[in-house]
Amino acid sequence: MKRTVIALLTIVAVTILTAAHVWLWQSIIFLFAIDSLSVKWVLGVLFGLLAIGFLPTTYLVHVKENNFTSALYLGAAVWLGSALYIAIASAIALVSVWVFDVDEYRTVIAGIFMTLGLAYAGYGVWNAQFPRLKRITLSAQKFPASWRGRTIVQLSDVHLGAVHHIRFMRRVVNEVKRAQPDLIVITGDLYDGVGRELGLMAQPLAELRPPLGMYYIIGNHETYVGLDRVFDALKDLPMRTLRDEVVEIDGVQLLGADYHLPGHQHDPRPVIDRLDHARPAIVLYHEPVPEIVEHAAEKNVTLMLCGHTHVGQLWPFSYITKKMYHRYHYGRSEVKGMTLYTSPGVGTWGPPLRTGNRPEIVTMTIE
Repeated sequence: MKRTVIALLTIVAVTILTAAHVWLWQSIIFLFAIDSLSVKWVLGVLFGLLAIGFLPTTYLVHVKENNFTSALYLGAAVWLGSALYIAIASAIALVSVWVFDVDEYRTVIAGIFMTLGLAYAGYGVWNAQFPRLKRITLSAQKFPASWRGRTIVQLSDVHLGAVHHIRFMRRVVNEVKRAQPDLIVITGDLYDGVGRELGLMAQPLAELRPPLGMYYIIGNHETYVGLDRVFDALKDLPMRTLRDEVVEIDGVQLLGADYHLPGHQHDPRPVIDRLDHARPAIVLYHEPVPEIVEHAAEKNVTLMLCGHTHVGQLWPFSYITKKMYHRYHYGRSEVKGMTLYTSPGVGTWGPPLRTGNRPEIVTMTIE
């Protein structure tokens, strides 16, 4: 059954990607007035390879990751993200030529919009490489007096793997050091789904030793790597993994809830019910599912931290995440007295681009 579903999804994906590239190929031929049959053939072969490139390179990098397969995957992933904006630019150019009846200038118009589309994609690649510190404040009234002035740092969706490796992790760790956190929490998807050297990639985290500790929960991508491999890679780091567990940190309960495991839907609400709802509590859960968020708020949870959505990662997919998760898809929300923060994440999945949002290292100071 699982293989059948994967096969059907692959067929659908290949069909959509092929149709989109055929349309893009035809649009470029029209917009740039290409008459040469040989050029059309060359472009046709190129777009055909680009259309199907992402899926086989994704498979290759999962089966055998090395410098060669990683480079192939990176190239295909960058193209996939860039193609979105080239297609949007082509559509705008086509509409402009038709609406304003300026067919004689269509090559110039196409060149302008294509350049803008490529520039925006290039910005997305650059933007994805430099997570920023996002600083917010939390009311000290919701925490014990000893927590006043303390800082919590949330990392989510780092996606270490074929694209983001140890250099990226060092960059992230250096930013975290600037925040001087008292507590660090990692809300899932530390890994992407592949990796030759999982322990090496995460090693810069060993430099972080906040006084209240560093805690980690799993997301969906850890299950793609394999939980045994993940936990083995992290065993020497000064970090505790919470799996439906509650720890007490200076008068505050910290709950780390598991995400779904392969073949098993996991509901964190019964775990949340185990909290002492008369005392301050922080809940870590990977995905801001509205029903779970609102359940936590009803149980008098103080702070809930999530990730997963990436805010769509590529504009305009943010509209999809907002439709799925409502106002909880990104940022701070106040829910019946509980503060929720949904991080857009630190890294990327698939295309290594971020447009319409910025990667964040969330810094929360209690004032």
